[in-house]
Amino acid sequence: MDPETMFCYVMSDLDACIRSTWHYHQLRIAGLMRLLAIDEQPLVIQVNRTHRLRLAFSHGFGLLNSAQATGALEHDGIAFAPAVLEPKRLSTSPAVVKSSDLQGWLSAGAISAGATVWSVREFVQQMAYVEGLTHAGHARTEAARDLLTARKSQIRLSNLGEPILDLLKQIGRVTHNGLTPLFQLAQRPRQEEGWRYPTFTYEEAAT
Repeated sequence: MDPETMFCYVMSDLDACIRSTWHYHQLRIAGLMRLLAIDEQPLVIQVNRTHRLRLAFSHGFGLLNSAQATGALEHDGIAFAPAVLEPKRLSTSPAVVKSSDLQGWLSAGAISAGATVWSVREFVQQMAYVEGLTHAGHARTEAARDLLTARKSQIRLSNLGEPILDLLKQIGRVTHNGLTPLFQLAQRPRQEEGWRYPTFTYEEAAT
């Protein structure tokens, strides 16, 4: 499958996982984010080589340090506090919403973990590698080594429940919104031929 086709399928899948009420689908957001924006050759970089769009991601400022964190959750003696990143969750004042390129967005502070703050990238990696049981690869920086230590000790943030999955959904939505212009361009050649990418829908099972 070529990168543009894969990109379009992953974007459709991401939207469906964000909308799903199943925890399994919500956890899959991290793996889809990894494919889109975090792998060594992320799909967004491969696809945008052709289109050269200036992508912009609108999001809350995130956490700069752990002192800004509120509403902490505790797990194994460590306090975790997620940021509010999706603009619609914030005040309508433009002063609380930031526009960043992809690297700026991935660097935004997503959650405090004890005295440190994990970026969007680090949080997604944690959720993909530990929660999603994906091989974490090799640590190249001190921050990455710290995260690998946390992963090896099996700190599972999903044990903290809805606030963690909600943060993952916020990250997925900000990313999807920022990539929508590229998504539309990538679909256009196939649409002109009369072909449509499928729309995924994941329904909550009846109980």
